[in-house]
Amino acid sequence: MLTTLHNDTDQQEEHMKILVIGGAGQVGQWVSRGLAVAKDVEQLLIADLNEQRACDLVAAISRPGLSQVPNAADPAALAQAARGADLVMDCTSFGSQAVFDLAMQANARYANLISAHDDGSNDHRARQNGVIAVAGLGLSPGLANILAQHASRAFGELHEYHIYWVSFRSPAPTRGGLDTITWELANHCPERGYFLNGRWRPAGFMEGSRLVDFGGAIGEQRVYFVPHPEVTDLPRSFPSLRYCSVRGTWQRELMEEFRILNSYGLLEADTIEQTKAQIWAQQGGRHQFGWPEHSAAVFEASGPLNGNTVVRRYTIRGPQSWGEEAMSRMTGLCAAVQAQMLAGLTSPLSGVVPSELLFDPNHMLELIKTYGELQIDWTDTVVD
Repeated sequence: MLTTLHNDTDQQEEHMKILVIGGAGQVGQWVSRGLAVAKDVEQLLIADLNEQRACDLVAAISRPGLSQVPNAADPAALAQAARGADLVMDCTSFGSQAVFDLAMQANARYANLISAHDDGSNDHRARQNGVIAVAGLGLSPGLANILAQHASRAFGELHEYHIYWVSFRSPAPTRGGLDTITWELANHCPERGYFLNGRWRPAGFMEGSRLVDFGGAIGEQRVYFVPHPEVTDLPRSFPSLRYCSVRGTWQRELMEEFRILNSYGLLEADTIEQTKAQIWAQQGGRHQFGWPEHSAAVFEASGPLNGNTVVRRYTIRGPQSWGEEAMSRMTGLCAAVQAQMLAGLTSPLSGVVPSELLFDPNHMLELIKTYGELQIDWTDTVVD
């Protein structure tokens, strides 16, 4: 049974200061918008290399205590903005070492959306500084991890946990979006794999095929292994876990295009940057529409309950009006709620702490509910 590290009786601090790096990007803008309506966030600073986009976002949100960091490319300007911050939220594509260093210099907590190549070397620095760092806030990782704890509390122990998601979108809505999809779908990706019976096992592009019913207009979609960190993080937090996987997909046409790119070696380590440059030249910043519903996620947990094996199925979806931005908005809203919790959490912990051990899932679900947009439901089914 999981022993959580947080104290559920801890109270959120008020009058928090949060700096969001990349806060006007594809996901970052929704993190910023989510934090902007959090009553406990007194100061919210947005830094983005696209200064016009950040300026427009600040003007659109227009709330007291919100400001844009001028000259976001200047380390001195960022250091000034980070001074006294409770949290530096890193919304760059895979988390930036420079942003982590900025947080450590400011003695602030740090979080990012995902760390694709984290070797664990930052844990010692965060411990030395006496601050918490979290690698992975959002939908997956993030919400997926914390709901694993929610299921574990119900079952007493967790035997299997599977994360499924679908996202219909353009290949290059932003440069960060292009970086993410080429990492997730490249043949050479060394982080892609799954956990089975005590071992992490590597997987290739479009392996692990499974048909999943996402409901609604999306319906059944075939999903495949993607290189998300839950498959290494969750087995450490839940020793009873026997099988853990993350599978996702994009629209069939996009998957076929990436299959062709892989077949010609255009996503290998020595060709991928040139391929990304060409994709950006042809498709960069373009948005395609026409799908009735664009994104959804399903998380399935199994474990013992009252002498039976039970599968708990979580379904997560936003309103259809979110359109192609649905995955970005779901990720950003979840990250905003988790960032708010992290910034205000009173805890003696330090170092790189996994979100499933840090946050109270019930508190998180209550905060998400206050936004009134993201729908999270679950059902339990006895399988034997």
